[in-house]
Amino acid sequence: MKLGIVITSYNNQDTLEDVIKSVADFKKKKQIYIVLVDDCSTDSTIKIANHAKKNNQIDVIHLNKKNLGVSRSRNIGINLCQNTDYVTFLDGDDFLNSRFSNIISKKKIYGDLIAFNFNYLYANKISKNNFYNRDRKLVVGDIKKYFYNYLVKPNKNSLFTTCWGKLYKTKILISGKNIYFDEKLYLCEDTDFVFRFLSKSKSVQYINFPMYSHTLALGKKNFNKATFGTKLTLSHQMSFLAAVESCKKYLIKNGDD
Repeated sequence: MKLGIVITSYNNQDTLEDVIKSVADFKKKKQIYIVLVDDCSTDSTIKIANHAKKNNQIDVIHLNKKNLGVSRSRNIGINLCQNTDYVTFLDGDDFLNSRFSNIISKKKIYGDLIAFNFNYLYANKISKNNFYNRDRKLVVGDIKKYFYNYLVKPNKNSLFTTCWGKLYKTKILISGKNIYFDEKLYLCEDTDFVFRFLSKSKSVQYINFPMYSHTLALGKKNFNKATFGTKLTLSHQMSFLAAVESCKKYLIKNGDD
């Protein structure tokens, strides 16, 4: 299995070196293809990325000529990973578990979409998100149950609300660009993306392992993170409705009114 890792960065000079280190060791062990897409950073991010490429820690650096947003940046990354079996996404201030490479080498990988547990890192504290107590294949009934729980408490049912912490079969992604990230969305774009990918997936696999760590700061420092959308207009704040619509289409496709 060849895995494409798409790292998206924007002014991540304080974290990018550690982010790259969290995946660079994989290249020594497995077939890993690492792409970094930078969205016009103005700090030392590019210098760090160039140094990593020189040391063969990443394979490709793509520099956006203007700020295009994370959806467009991820789509560029997908196109650069077409010769892989699976694609996963990594933000420029997050990390992959150092044991992830060993885990996927020991597991039977079969899903069109493979979902893992993930953690939130608050300063030195870890908040674990474990969704099932064992590895399992998720059937349509499981996904429908998830969606109904999501519609009641979306922030408490977050297995499929983030694009990271998952592997996506590349040939499904590139078979039709309608599964790519919606570049009009700047918030909840990843939730909408995953929901639409689920509609195209014939098999969904869950592996009970914390693949991904998503970093959160304390207090007002979080205002600069795209996760919270604090600098976006009201129309962008309403982007979650696109995800709800994709959820609705999945349920109708699978027999619910």
